[in-house]
Amino acid sequence: KAPVFVDLDGDGRLDLVSGEGYGAFRVWQNTANGYVELTGVDNPLDGINVGIGGLSRPSFVDLDGDGQLDLVAGGLYSTTAWQSTGDIKVTILEDPGENQAPTVDSAATRSFEENGDYGAYFASATDPQDDFLTWMLGGVDAALFDINNGGVVTFKIAPNFEAPADANSDNVYDITVTASDYMYSSAAQAVAITVTDVNEAPSVTSGATANFAETGTGTVYTATGTDPENDNLTWTLGGADAALFDISNTGAVTFKTAPNFAAPADADADNVYDIIVRAFDGTLYSPVFEKLDGPADPFVDPADPSNVISFVSEFSKGADFSAPTFLDLVGDSRLDLVSGGTDGTFKVWERTDSGYVELIGAANPLNGLDAGDNSTPAFVDLDGDGRLDLVSGEYYGTFKVWQNTVNGYTELTGSDNPFDGFDAGVNFRDKSTPTFVDLDGDGRLDLVSGEYYGTFRVWQNTVNGYTELTGADNPFNLIDYTSGYFKAPVFVDLDGDGRLDLVSGEQYGTIRVWQNTVNGYTELTGADNPFNLIDNTSGFAKAPVFVDLDGDGRLDLVSG
Repeated sequence: KAPVFVDLDGDGRLDLVSGEGYGAFRVWQNTANGYVELTGVDNPLDGINVGIGGLSRPSFVDLDGDGQLDLVAGGLYSTTAWQSTGDIKVTILEDPGENQAPTVDSAATRSFEENGDYGAYFASATDPQDDFLTWMLGGVDAALFDINNGGVVTFKIAPNFEAPADANSDNVYDITVTASDYMYSSAAQAVAITVTDVNEAPSVTSGATANFAETGTGTVYTATGTDPENDNLTWTLGGADAALFDISNTGAVTFKTAPNFAAPADADADNVYDIIVRAFDGTLYSPVFEKLDGPADPFVDPADPSNVISFVSEFSKGADFSAPTFLDLVGDSRLDLVSGGTDGTFKVWERTDSGYVELIGAANPLNGLDAGDNSTPAFVDLDGDGRLDLVSGEYYGTFKVWQNTVNGYTELTGSDNPFDGFDAGVNFRDKSTPTFVDLDGDGRLDLVSGEYYGTFRVWQNTVNGYTELTGADNPFNLIDYTSGYFKAPVFVDLDGDGRLDLVSGEQYGTIRVWQNTVNGYTELTGADNPFNLIDNTSGFAKAPVFVDLDGDGRLDLVSG
């Protein structure tokens, strides 16, 4: 829209004329009752168009000195004039010149570490007319990549140096990036992306259980593992009962003192000794977190564990977006599963003796609540009444609030909503993902939210309400899209130092970690990230949460 005001009908009132994207002109007559649009033949500018490229921008001036205002309009490629003579239209076109093709100016080569995905290459180009450019991919390895309109090239599946997927299996991926303008003039650049090796953590391959006779001696358990780089492995012990065992560099585990069945020495005195064996390749330890599949996954059908896919679809919230969190909704001291989803509602699965059972209709305490699209629930006591209220992000970046009352959940709107007017982003699809954490140690829970373009927004909880921290005051100010789009933050102490580390999902399915140190938050990358091996093979747009699912005192990772 490009509005201008002019008295078209000589009634002394200024009418509204506006250009638009397709090059025509819209007119609203100023009447005694307000502005009324004139359409079809009632529009004195009906049928007038600036032509190719559109983007009409009107103005009125008496060009010929006849006392009547003529129409002069700019467009994308021309300036046009219409004389107000009633039956004569004079068109004057400014020759825009021959369209010139853009030029790709980004490099022809790029090195990229294995196991990453976003930012494999950043294409850039210039255009003599400053036209908007779009991008396409070609080349023998193009099917392995995506490219967005900003020229960011991303691996569809993170590359593995040890198993190259490029056409000639040499870890050099050959693509062509092509920039095109409005007139379909284009320029191409051949690009070779070389995937480089990264030292990866070893994996433990031995079993999870062993039996051993009391008073026995010798090897209780033999740990085995593999390393992607075939490094020599040594072993360490952890876990509740680690102090009762030794482990050799070859992985042989032995009791320090022979066990006595009648006098169990394990932590919970049940003759089941819990240890964690970790392989070490000289630089990195094997990860502690392991993905649960099949019957071991608590979210598959307990009646038919082999039927994983169909039951996972029953556990899915909407078309393709789940956002889990855990809390005791039914008051039985067990943590129930609540998930947001694409359609904006909230689904609930009650934790029972036989597994998770969905609560449907009136049995669902969140039945009828709707955040719009892409609901992302978080529970927090906002009013200090001891009941957890529901706060949800949504597609457009705002925060919806339902107060937990004695009569159920009641939505707070307008000024009753403590986050009224907050917006996690600046675009039409900001996708807010709230979580609450005490960042400054004042005993009040602050609001942290991810958003579509990869940043974290922070609102400090003060005595006067929530105040956004911007710039250097935001402890996550330097985190942006280079570590992934559509962030979904959660806070957990991963390293046992008493400080809450930041863990976030992102659009392409990885889990990113920022360690909370005395000097601020530092990202853990590669094998230093305990979730380094998690990628989009287990789903895109990760939304992580931590909960002790098996009662062993350790927080397990669940992700939408």
